[in-house]
Amino acid sequence: MDFGTAEKLGIVSAKKKKEEFIQKTYETYEKMIQKKPCICGISEINNSVFPYDANGAFQQAWSNSEIIRIIFE
Repeated sequence: MDFGTAEKLGIVSAKKKKEEFIQKTYETYEKMIQKKPCICGISEINNSVFPYDANGAFQQAWSNSEIIRIIFE
């Protein structure tokens, strides 16, 4: 598939949005991992509005592994 066809199908745009999402996720959770309440891990859930306070259990394996999967997959 050439670039023009891929662009028309939205593949290029989707890939760019995916990369932007991965970068934003990385930056968000990098900050969380370095701060309270979950140093070296992330909380199970966060508030959906700023300042996105951490809630729920922390250091949940599935929460941590999902972020790792998003970043490295």
